[in-house]
Amino acid sequence: MKRVMIILFHSLGLSVLASSLVWMLMTFITIFTNSSVFFIEPNKLILLFEMFLTVYGILYLSYLYSKIPKLLKQTKNTEKPLTLWQKVQLKLTGCTFLRWEKRKGWTDYLPIYLVKCNKHGLFEDYPHGYKEYFVCPLCWQNQKR
Repeated sequence: MKRVMIILFHSLGLSVLASSLVWMLMTFITIFTNSSVFFIEPNKLILLFEMFLTVYGILYLSYLYSKIPKLLKQTKNTEKPLTLWQKVQLKLTGCTFLRWEKRKGWTDYLPIYLVKCNKHGLFEDYPHGYKEYFVCPLCWQNQKR
């Protein structure tokens, strides 16, 4: 249901923005050909609906502008996105292999996994100990206190 609402939100928003561009183009053509423009809407219900769409378009445009910094931060991330198989693995098992990594002080490469913590979300870690368990850094920090 949430996905349907998001699709409807963006569909209506993009439709309002596209129709406003077409309306602007028609207005400029009318001004260019007649040297003036004058529109009258006698039906108050249609006028009210047009005003609602205008306010919705302004709010949607401000929503899109508010998301630009977040999108720019995401594009700076050089890591490749998860494959479909990794997403399925993460959903079913709670962890999925990402890459091999060698850090300072390590003697060899260790596998790095993306792990899901039920409390704090996703984090990257390597398997610890004989049983190869993962430790959420936020849970570990809270436990130390």
